[in-house]
Amino acid sequence: MSRAVNASELRVACNRLGSPRARRALVFAAALALLGAPGGCGERSAPAPARPARIIVFSMDTVRADHVTGWGDAQTTPRIAEIAAEGTRFARFYGASTFTIPSHMSIFTGLDPAEHGVFLWDTRLSPDVPTMAELLRGAGYATRAFHEGGFIAGRFGFDRGFERYEEFPRIAVVREALPQVLDWMRAQQGPYFLFLHSYAAHSPYGGYGRYVREHPERGLPRNDEIQKLRERYSADYVRAGGAVPPSVRTRCSLLNQFAEWREQALPCGSLYLPRSFPHSAFFDLDRRQLLRSYDARIALVDRAIGEIRDLLEERGEWEDTLLVVTSDHGEAFFEHAGLSQHGYVPYDSVLHVPLVVSYPRALRDGGRRVVEERAWHLDLLPTVLGFAGVPAPSGLRGVDLGPAMRGDAALPPDRALFPWVRKLVLGEAPVPPRRVALDGPLKWIEGHPHFGEPGPMLFDLAGDPGEQRNLCAGGRGADCERLRAAALAWERSLAPRRPVHQTTGQPMGEAEAPPSVEVSPEEEEKLRGLGYVE
Repeated sequence: MSRAVNASELRVACNRLGSPRARRALVFAAALALLGAPGGCGERSAPAPARPARIIVFSMDTVRADHVTGWGDAQTTPRIAEIAAEGTRFARFYGASTFTIPSHMSIFTGLDPAEHGVFLWDTRLSPDVPTMAELLRGAGYATRAFHEGGFIAGRFGFDRGFERYEEFPRIAVVREALPQVLDWMRAQQGPYFLFLHSYAAHSPYGGYGRYVREHPERGLPRNDEIQKLRERYSADYVRAGGAVPPSVRTRCSLLNQFAEWREQALPCGSLYLPRSFPHSAFFDLDRRQLLRSYDARIALVDRAIGEIRDLLEERGEWEDTLLVVTSDHGEAFFEHAGLSQHGYVPYDSVLHVPLVVSYPRALRDGGRRVVEERAWHLDLLPTVLGFAGVPAPSGLRGVDLGPAMRGDAALPPDRALFPWVRKLVLGEAPVPPRRVALDGPLKWIEGHPHFGEPGPMLFDLAGDPGEQRNLCAGGRGADCERLRAAALAWERSLAPRRPVHQTTGQPMGEAEAPPSVEVSPEEEEKLRGLGYVE
């Protein structure tokens, strides 16, 4: 015969069970029971609510949606496609920003970049803003992260809530360190939250040796010629203001895009190709080869995700795992105005990113395999917390995507989103942030000369997915003004949480001139390796 038990009795019973992490999870369930929710230890009148035993979020840095299988004609990621076929793929998912720091912090906090405020080198997330890891750890999940540093380093506040926030060299998380990831997963005895991040698809893209072998007609320099360029135009020579002929600089810049990692970059070239590059004689071939290298790097991530899934299947844990696969932003390859890479590019090549969510236990009996309604990074925190049964912080503007995945409710078809365009490169003059408004099939972009259009732009993505016809100047002035007003209203409605300065701990803006943060030689080299230091 069952009877009511008090909190202390539940705590004693739970403490007799399992590992410390398992006990924390059971105590959390007991607390839910005392609040009237089903759950707790021992007998209960109703089954415990579905709560994933494992939560894994994998951020594929710099991966655009149309280079992932399921979006467009891409066949790059067969393992992710398998997962999407059993879970849910979000066809129109958008990044909160075009830049690594603000996008990832929006994923972690559910806040707009202008709300969390973490987008400059010296900022750290306000201690008043809870993160995904903190909330899940408080709910009894063990927390661990394997990441590749740079603009996702712990110093910005990304490490908060993680028992260990471990940094690895670029690409290592999906190659050399993957066995460590799998070993950690095998060792867990209770519920856990695992965050994984890799710069594998970030420039440079690799593949130079392949390009030279397969296209000798291109006349690219061989190893001995490259060494001569390195000696003739050394780093010291370039830093001292030594002249580099334009043709040599363009040639070296091209080689730098195909380097395996930035340490191989030639000082005679830039980390970026010039905006005039589309007018070069071999542009079509060079671009095809860049995209081929980019896809090969995305395939590395796909294989790693496949190995993670295989381990979970082998251990009988796949059914009870919530897996989220997404990206912080995409990558441009000269689709507009000679723009490449991502930092200050407002087009869908950068803002439209993949999202695949799998949770077989909750979705195996139905649900939607493809969600067409628009969603974005701000939705990920409430979604993960919703599946975990953890209350979301107040004031979030994102929505829980779980009901849409299960088919219980559709997302509003008229929901507007407002991504933020930002760039940060050390040593460069800052550029002003710009807003984008997405509403129905329309996309409005706050103009800037860098975008190839100084004035506002409006595109109908249904009929012009390549964003080639600016409707602001083509008879759609009323729509252009309506979306401009919507973006302004969104901006004014935000409730900024001032980040703190990494050195002083003071809220940014309170001190008139807070000291700058020193960038160590090691950190500067890592950022140079990612193209954030010229």
